[in-house]
Amino acid sequence: MTSTPRSGFKSMFLRRLRALGVLIALLLLVLLGVYLFWPVALLRAGYTLQAWDANLGSRSIDVHGVRWVYYEGGHGPTLVLLHGFGGSRQNWVPTAKYLAHNFHVIIPDLPGYGSSSPVPASEGGIHGEARLLAGFVDALELKHFGLVGHSLGGAIAGVYAAAHPQQVFGLALVDSAGLPYPLTPFAQSVLAGHDPFVYDDRAGLR
Repeated sequence: MTSTPRSGFKSMFLRRLRALGVLIALLLLVLLGVYLFWPVALLRAGYTLQAWDANLGSRSIDVHGVRWVYYEGGHGPTLVLLHGFGGSRQNWVPTAKYLAHNFHVIIPDLPGYGSSSPVPASEGGIHGEARLLAGFVDALELKHFGLVGHSLGGAIAGVYAAAHPQQVFGLALVDSAGLPYPLTPFAQSVLAGHDPFVYDDRAGLR
């Protein structure tokens, strides 16, 4: 019995379909393995896609032995955005997507965070970080810019703006550290040594 052109085409189609199925299955297995054993890779891929969508390029520069990694994009007056404690430049990407329509945005990983170098021992604390920021700004030859800081970044931005008022055309502090506030019962409890995130009875877990 001889095969017809139609049956030959069908056989080839089925072979290719099976090969495609095997390829998809292998790809899903790889993704599952990454998700289970190396989830940070998926997180980094997500950050990269977000930055690409916001038209932000990743750059780095060495300043007095400290490597700064930062995002840059957009056109217009320059804005420098500083993240908070435990954060990174990624925190500002969703906001920068819209700011970049009208501003030239620069978003660094502060030293000690993200992909930037650790903080030198001689430059610890908010004032030390502000001095490091001054070196970063000088290296990028930024003469006049707006400064936006969140949390720890707000404290650094405030100290920097006070020391270099001629450079900063505007200052925005978002839930900034370093500002006095009335102590709430919750804050008083924490200062007294009570950890609100540790429970020693079933009622606390509800």
